[in-house]
Amino acid sequence: MRLAFLLALSFGPISAHAVEFNGYFRTGVGGGKGGRAQPCFQVPGRDGAPDAKKHRLGNECDTYLELAATKEFKGASEDQWFDATVRVSFKTLSERDYENTAPYDHSDAQDTTHQSDLDIALREAFGRAHGVLGKGTALWVGKRFYRRIDLHMLDYYLLDNTGPGFGVEDLSLGSSKLHLALTRHVPRGAGPLQNNLDVRVSQIPFLSGSLETILIYGRTSEEDAKTGARSYESLTGVMGMTILEHTFGAHQNRFIAQYGTGLYGSLASWGGAPLLSQWGDNGSQNIPKGASDLKGQREGSSALRLANQFFIHPLRKKFSLSMLVFYQSLDFNGQEVTSSAGQARPFPHKTELTAGVRPAYHVSDTFSLIFEVGASQIKNGVYNSGDDEFLDIRGEKYTIAPSFDLGKGYWARPSLRFFVTHATWNQEAKGQVVNGTYADHRQGTSLGVQFEAWW
Repeated sequence: MRLAFLLALSFGPISAHAVEFNGYFRTGVGGGKGGRAQPCFQVPGRDGAPDAKKHRLGNECDTYLELAATKEFKGASEDQWFDATVRVSFKTLSERDYENTAPYDHSDAQDTTHQSDLDIALREAFGRAHGVLGKGTALWVGKRFYRRIDLHMLDYYLLDNTGPGFGVEDLSLGSSKLHLALTRHVPRGAGPLQNNLDVRVSQIPFLSGSLETILIYGRTSEEDAKTGARSYESLTGVMGMTILEHTFGAHQNRFIAQYGTGLYGSLASWGGAPLLSQWGDNGSQNIPKGASDLKGQREGSSALRLANQFFIHPLRKKFSLSMLVFYQSLDFNGQEVTSSAGQARPFPHKTELTAGVRPAYHVSDTFSLIFEVGASQIKNGVYNSGDDEFLDIRGEKYTIAPSFDLGKGYWARPSLRFFVTHATWNQEAKGQVVNGTYADHRQGTSLGVQFEAWW
């Protein structure tokens, strides 16, 4: 591929052992009822917000590609070496042949002129020095995906402390490992800097399994990141996370508990929880200088998440299974939202329960029948500013996907899938589950073909 070739050239002469390429991509074609473009169904949330999530099988409407290259630099010692990684992503709505990079205002929902333009992003660019602080350690600096924690069935990151930073990984603590990092978010426009101190201890033996504990402290500055003017109230926050993992042969269970306050608590204007989840910069907030009430409300807010993922990899070479349960409780601590008439109302306590199951029957080494059922129920899910009311949201999604896979099991890739997806939702969710496609409906169907691979 031309881009891979250019990435390789940027690292210097190509060597089979010196440059490693990896990547991910998905692409497909599909449609909806009545000649519509393929709809994708997801739990309502602010557009692209951390609370907008979906059960992904047969429910992805884009073409997405990541390409990464890592170059190793060897020295005289086998225990010490350096490497550098660059990762670039590409995303389109997969609507036509020529999808270019013409400007598109993503904040303008009425701008349909460039809806299918190609988005290109630099996702990672970081370097590591291995072994310089001791055998097995890695000192790093740059822009990177930092030890992300995801719920794969939902394509949703509970923890994504991603962005520019530096740190050290794999410091020995007996049988366990210590990881330290400092990351920073600089806003695009006006706003304060946000710094996140990330401390993790992994590989802790616990209850015949492995435990990882995570503690993050964050703070925003009073100064504007561009002008230096003291325009903002400084906001702090603490987030704690525990991950308990058990393996049973090829099978796995992972339980996750996460709690955050203040900067990592709950944010009424999003109706969500900025726990460094989908976007890495979710905590940054522009609280004007002197707005002490709002600062107190934000610092007193909290968010609790509990999740459990269970994987059964080929059982008797015929069956695979993945199950997921996710619970979220958000306390906005008096933060207000504004109605269309200008009235301010506190956002009440919000809770969510999402569950899903994906069983697969492996007919042969390369063909499987895969099913996915998912459901979500959210109390005070969204705020209807026009009617000045908080709505309880409920939705279900069902998919059947005959699939040709390279191997058996949940993680078998590449995969070429045919799919039929059907979704239903309650009256309160009308017009919010799918962007415009089924705005006046309470159910919808899509069908199509998708290819997915990683390497």
